[in-house]
Amino acid sequence: MTEYLKNIFAFLPAAMLWLCFMMSSPAAHAQEAVDTLGEECRAEAPLSLEASVMSDTRIGFDASSSLHLSPKWNTVIAGQATGNIRSFDCNGDGFMDNPRMLIFGLSNSWTYTGDNGAQVLFGVRALHDGSRGGQEGYDRLTYREWEGAHSDDPWGMEILDRSLCGYIEMKVPLSPDNSGNMTFSADYIYTDIDSWYGQSSWLGEQHSMYADLAYDRRFSESHGLKTGISCYFDRDDTILDRIVRSEIPDPETGLPLAVCKSHSVDNLASLGIFGEYEFRSGDKLTAAAGLKGEWYMRDGLRLSPKLEIEYRPVEAMSLKVNAGRSLRYVEPLQCNTGVFLTGKRFVGDFEDHTLEDSWTFGGSLTWHLPLGSSSPAYISLGYSRTVFAQQLVVDYEHVRNAISFYNLDGRRSFSDDFHVTFSAGLFRGFALTAAFRYTDDRVELEGRGLVVRPMTSRYKGELNLRYATNLEKWIFDVSASVNGPCRVYDFMRTHRDAEGNLLYEKGYTPVYPLLNIRVTKRFDFADIYIGGENLTGFRQKDILLGARDSSTGRVSPHQSSFDASAVWGPVMGTVIHAGARFTLFKNSKFGKN
Repeated sequence: MTEYLKNIFAFLPAAMLWLCFMMSSPAAHAQEAVDTLGEECRAEAPLSLEASVMSDTRIGFDASSSLHLSPKWNTVIAGQATGNIRSFDCNGDGFMDNPRMLIFGLSNSWTYTGDNGAQVLFGVRALHDGSRGGQEGYDRLTYREWEGAHSDDPWGMEILDRSLCGYIEMKVPLSPDNSGNMTFSADYIYTDIDSWYGQSSWLGEQHSMYADLAYDRRFSESHGLKTGISCYFDRDDTILDRIVRSEIPDPETGLPLAVCKSHSVDNLASLGIFGEYEFRSGDKLTAAAGLKGEWYMRDGLRLSPKLEIEYRPVEAMSLKVNAGRSLRYVEPLQCNTGVFLTGKRFVGDFEDHTLEDSWTFGGSLTWHLPLGSSSPAYISLGYSRTVFAQQLVVDYEHVRNAISFYNLDGRRSFSDDFHVTFSAGLFRGFALTAAFRYTDDRVELEGRGLVVRPMTSRYKGELNLRYATNLEKWIFDVSASVNGPCRVYDFMRTHRDAEGNLLYEKGYTPVYPLLNIRVTKRFDFADIYIGGENLTGFRQKDILLGARDSSTGRVSPHQSSFDASAVWGPVMGTVIHAGARFTLFKNSKFGKN
């Protein structure tokens, strides 16, 4: 089965070329519809094509076609291809700012609508994503971490990510008035990730399946009930082969290397039963309360309650409150791939699957304002608090030149989030949205106590402006943001730039702005756009951490303190982009419907 899927991935680029060729020929597409469906159907095939290019040499192609095959059947075919021609090293640190990459994607979905209101949606998606970054000349086949005390092999990373997904959703009415429905959904995802970092590698193969069956009954205008069962299964097959430099010599070779080799196969599964009751009192009050009981293969029974209430004391005001519990298994390495972009050794539970357990409480107040005319105006204030009863902690600060993986096990971890949003269409064609978020995210680290979670932005403010002329012939979009500071790791406080200046003396990153602009000109069958990203030109200075080579002044990747994962700001400066979207309609009638 695995070899069969890999053959599909190998065929994907060729399939993309075939797709673009077929979709670029409406006549051929229409002829295929005739051959397939005969003369008793009507075909309407809107075709959308988009091509874009960026000043960093990134080029993208997207294509989609929606076919109305009959009154009951519809299908959508879509594909994408994205890649860059070359890479840049604008900051002169010897590493690519962005990796070379090539992405192919292909999807096909089908929709069926029955005479009795039954609906079926099913489809498949495939993705092939390859990237290579680091230093020019890196070769994973020949790279060796220790060929001598001053090995100068180019260090890099190479990642090949392939996935295939199949899904189905069904809704079957059980009563003529649609007050009772049975729904079923299921999906299967196969993921194959092969990744190399210097001499280290992490190879992962994952099969994930999820399904749920639910019965939804509306007894009256005020009362409704939903109940059902769900199941989840995940199989992980991973191979870790990590070799990095260390202050501690390897006992077998006597070289200052940290070596970790393992092969693990893990099965994770859960089975749940859920029920949810909903109450409505006209447009004034809506309340939903639910409870889910889940049995986890490794962790036993867990109960997850949920409560959502929306109250409208007046027509212009809406008050929402919510509370609930969330449970999920976390993949220690797959969910924290940045740890591979370091020369640090791993310690602790970096191969265990923690069942993270969190509780969220929050609410929002929205007031609709009598402003403008082009779109509704409102101001919204909100707050949410997430408290973790169990969580995987990835700690860069516990052990020198090492990354520690451990669970909370009674320690504290929580996040308080405050946000405010204002949106209004002040006059015809003009819309404004302003938002501000403040986050207080804290975690109790081993041996450190409760601290601000590192590398997490404290606040962010955004302003989005949009103006469109009559009939949207011209569209102007402006997006500006101010990004707040985040606490850096303690070992970063002594990091200096090439001139010897401390970069994070106060322990926080600087506040920085971003500005993006796009102008779009619309024609009857096409949109042409041009824009710029990060027009302020701000870039993070000195991304690489570690000791500098005295001869070159650059950070060497051949050391245990090397770290390329501490990215908190833009890596590239200003980037200009341009593109075009074409939408074509092919209306044909073959016989009578």
